[in-house]
Amino acid sequence: MIPWQVYAFAAAFMIMLRDIAHKKALNAEHALEMIVARGFFLVPLLIILGFFVPTAVPFGTLPLLYLVSVLATAGLLLRIRGLRHMDVGQAAPLTNINPLFLLVIAGILLGEVPTILQLAGVLFIVCGTYILEGSEEYPGIFGPLKHLWHDKYAWIIILSALVLSFAQTFDKLFISSGINPFTYFFWVWLFINLNFLLIHLARFKWHGLKRNVVRDWKWLGIAAGALFIQMLCYYTAVKSGPITLILPINRLSALGLILVGGKLFHEEALGRRVIAVGLMVTGAVLIVI
Repeated sequence: MIPWQVYAFAAAFMIMLRDIAHKKALNAEHALEMIVARGFFLVPLLIILGFFVPTAVPFGTLPLLYLVSVLATAGLLLRIRGLRHMDVGQAAPLTNINPLFLLVIAGILLGEVPTILQLAGVLFIVCGTYILEGSEEYPGIFGPLKHLWHDKYAWIIILSALVLSFAQTFDKLFISSGINPFTYFFWVWLFINLNFLLIHLARFKWHGLKRNVVRDWKWLGIAAGALFIQMLCYYTAVKSGPITLILPINRLSALGLILVGGKLFHEEALGRRVIAVGLMVTGAVLIVI
């Protein structure tokens, strides 16, 4: 049997690939339009998955899964919006705050109590995030605080991490209760794509979708494929591993995003970001061991 850690690391690699494709597509598209256009590639994959896994769940469970999808929809929309307006190398590491929220939320709802090493790991993550927010515009030890205070998109990323932490805690709760992880993936992500489509239709109708799919099909296809594999690996890991350890492993994707994204998008302050993510990765390792 393959250990859950292997699936968690595979998901981390797919997150890196997914976010690079997202950033490429977002260079020319509105965040909501990009997500809905991506759905034209993702939903067919979900339908194919439905032929190979049981899709039946207790009738009373479906409304609860839809509520989880609403939480995830809100968190993902916030995250994509922040990514669109920030450097990928700056936005991705900010999601490393996610384990901090998750330790608290999962501790309360799932009873997963953090160890001393895990708490130390959280401290490393917070320090790395603090360094990340420094800049030449806001120098000095209090510079990151000033930068964070004035950067609303950084706050959007942090808010998305908080919202997604609740959704991820419910992932573990439902899958631990006996729902097949692939069945859970099928329904929750079908609902998520439906939510995004309804929001888009309410705001823009069908305007721009065909153009976006035709123009950015390559990056949208890569993003959808990477997301599909990522979630298969993630939900498989969630079935047997603690959510408070799986998510920090997933966040190791930030290091690759800084190195690869920095080259692809010619982003600045790469050295400082590598140091910051080094601290964050150390924190993630401490949380895992």
